[in-house]
Amino acid sequence: LSMAAIVGMIILSQKAGTYLAEKNKQATETSGKLQKEDSEKLVVLDSGHGGRDPGKIGVNGTVEKELNLKIAQKVKHYLEDVGISVLMTRTEDAGMAESQVEDLKARVKLINEEKPLLAVCIHQNSYPEASVFGTQVFYYAHSKEGEEAARLMQSALQEVELQKNRDIKANDTYYMLKKTEA
Repeated sequence: LSMAAIVGMIILSQKAGTYLAEKNKQATETSGKLQKEDSEKLVVLDSGHGGRDPGKIGVNGTVEKELNLKIAQKVKHYLEDVGISVLMTRTEDAGMAESQVEDLKARVKLINEEKPLLAVCIHQNSYPEASVFGTQVFYYAHSKEGEEAARLMQSALQEVELQKNRDIKANDTYYMLKKTEA
């Protein structure tokens, strides 16, 4: 990982910690009662692909599933350093099921059962045009909280990414965005 990417993850983790603390405070204030602290500060990190599903393979041989897992492990470390509990959908090169469809369903089930404050799926995109590149955060089109979190993450990435950054993007067709409740 580049130094810019690592610094970006640190800043993102710090901002995510502030965001989660504020959300925790709002939830406590609006509910009128204290809620279980661990579940309120839980983030699920889903490093996309794994096992037999490599994801994209870059022109230099970089395998997406490996890069996704490395990024998720670093983000996990930084989030835990600021007191946020993290659950990873995978910690090694393995899928959660034999087929891609069942793997996605298992990831969604895990996320929905854990009821995290935030779930982040980490992927690398690939485009045929060399002019299309940079960091981008997607969110579920019908979620104002998702849009707010996406803006926060994209802003943190823009503070350190020396290359082109893309705008956040709403989507209502990605399975993980449609089916997760976080």
